[in-house]
Amino acid sequence: VKNYFRLLKYIYFLTCISCIDSPCSFISLLILLCIINELDATANDVVEDKKDEKLLSIFNVVTFPNTFCTGSASKNGTCYTADECETRGGTASGSCASGYGVCCVITLSCGGTSSDNCTYIEQSSFTSTSS
Repeated sequence: VKNYFRLLKYIYFLTCISCIDSPCSFISLLILLCIINELDATANDVVEDKKDEKLLSIFNVVTFPNTFCTGSASKNGTCYTADECETRGGTASGSCASGYGVCCVITLSCGGTSSDNCTYIEQSSFTSTSS
């Protein structure tokens, strides 16, 4: 496309040299040059847009819903990314979302807090009341 516009500019230049004496021809050629320059600028924008598309297509962002899942130890969890699971204090237990997520099982001990659904509370020891 760029070579096509270069060729048109060259033809314009040669035509302009041959008919510089006529004011009407000169104005017509000037208008033609403006149109060619505008088309050339538009073509450059299209080429740049295509380059940007190719660059952006390398980095695809994968999103998935944080839905219910069953972990590998038969405990229920929520589908998060591995980083989200670690941030929430959970344990990655199996995969979900076609392998893009982990089934995050959150287990709390005494005094722990969580705002996540499907959170387990485990008591590590207990005191017997019988003697």
